[in-house]
Amino acid sequence: MTIETLITSLDLIGIAACATAGSILAIRKGLDVFGVLLIATVASVGGGTVRDLLLNNHPIFWLVNPTYLIVIFVCALLTLIFYRQIIKIERPLRVFDAIGLSAFTVIGVEVALLNQFTPFIAVIMGVTTASFGGIMRDIICNEIPLVLHKEIYITASLIGAGILLILLHLNIAREIAYPITLSTIFGIRMTAVYHNWGLPRFNKK
Repeated sequence: MTIETLITSLDLIGIAACATAGSILAIRKGLDVFGVLLIATVASVGGGTVRDLLLNNHPIFWLVNPTYLIVIFVCALLTLIFYRQIIKIERPLRVFDAIGLSAFTVIGVEVALLNQFTPFIAVIMGVTTASFGGIMRDIICNEIPLVLHKEIYITASLIGAGILLILLHLNIAREIAYPITLSTIFGIRMTAVYHNWGLPRFNKK
């Protein structure tokens, strides 16, 4: 399997997860169908769009492949239809968001490396791809962005990006490196959610 195929597959997984997470939040906020589709789209491609703009990587990834938008719309509509079943999952927004966080971190790192950027920039792009869609989603929905809470979010992405770079430096096959990285990020994020772990906050007093 080629790198491009792996990246596209992961991209679609991340987009599906983030579209679902965005749709869940939009429905909770009482938005109409078009509002749900908008939030699902922003949440799914926002981070990758910012990444491509920063890397001067044109054309923007979702503009040349209609599959991305099709996946977003299908996931948004399925979430609208099966919302009552989806919310039976414990903390569904956090679960789907963690899947997207994991996939998009890997994608961001790989896209930067493929464009001949340094490992440091690759880490930044991993975090950017993983977080900016969620930031835009939350701001539009009048929520404090999840990444700004005390919850361990960007930290999980940073650790995962670092692990992926180390594995690739050791010439570990991507078919092995990707699952290790994905499971690490998802595991850190969900463990932090269920145990209410977080970074220290400054007291304004």
